[in-house]
Formats: sequence, structure tokens, C-alpha cells
Amino acid sequence: MANGELARIDEAVMTGLSAVGTAGPVQQIAILTATATALHNRYLDTDALPDLRQAISLERRAAALADAIPGSGAALLSTLADSLTSLYLRTEDEAVGRDAVDVQRQALAAATPGSELHTEISYELACTMFARFLRTRDADDFDSAIQAAEAGESGPCRGAR
Repeated sequence: MANGELARIDEAVMTGLSAVGTAGPVQQIAILTATATALHNRYLDTDALPDLRQAISLERRAAALADAIPGSGAALLSTLADSLTSLYLRTEDEAVGRDAVDVQRQALAAATPGSELHTEISYELACTMFARFLRTRDADDFDSAIQAAEAGESGPCRGAR
């Protein structure tokens, strides 16, 4: 990522963080989510863990406001779970892995069964459980990965090497 692009992301993050306090709940969700996305993207480009951790913090705040937009809970939780999974794959911290799985399960419970989002969350849960299995060799993680995969779709999983 070029320095000019990083500067634009820095400006977007600062602007988002300063604006969130004056916005209503719906606007806060949009600002928090956009700012978290910018931070997560910067993490992907720079590998700076503080950016990913800050993205997770903002995504938690957005998810806590989900009642402001009926039906948004599953998507907001899914986004948070994706960031937690990224942190787990980077740090291999089992507490973070458990948190990612817990949030994915909450997102799955909030998603409409049979919807595309429900399928995507099932698939991501399967991938996270399989990544945990590869690290822990815990048979329960493997069984949970199979169960989630049966509810989702097949494809390559991040972190399953």
C-alpha cells in the first residue's frame, strides 16, 4: 500500500472516530463499521495488529447497537467474527478462537435459516473450527467443523494449511 493510501486511511479512521460520538445509533453503526473496515484493510496491508484489535473493538460497538437496525444483528456479528478469526489465525490465542466461534454461533442464530448469510456464516464457522482442530487436534473441534460444513457449503478455508 502506498503512503498516500495509508494517509487516506488514517484520515478516514480519525474522521470516523471523531464523528461517531455525535451521531445517532443508525449512523453510529455505519461509521463504526466503515472505520473498522478501513482498519481491517490496513491490517491486511501492513500486518499491524493494533489496527485489527481496534477494528474488533469498533465492530463490537457496532454489534451492540444492532437493535437500531432490525435484522442487522447477524451481519454485524458475522463481520466481528471474521475479524476475530483473523486475529485467531494470526496469534493462535485459543481464547480469541473460542470468542470467534461464540460470535459466529450468535451470528448463525440471528441469521435467517436457508439465507445466503446463514450459509456463509455456517461455512465460516466450519473453517474456524477446522483451523482450531489443526492447532489443537481436539476431536470436538473436528466434529463441530463437519456439522457446520454440512449446514454451509464447500470451499477452501483460511488458515487450514
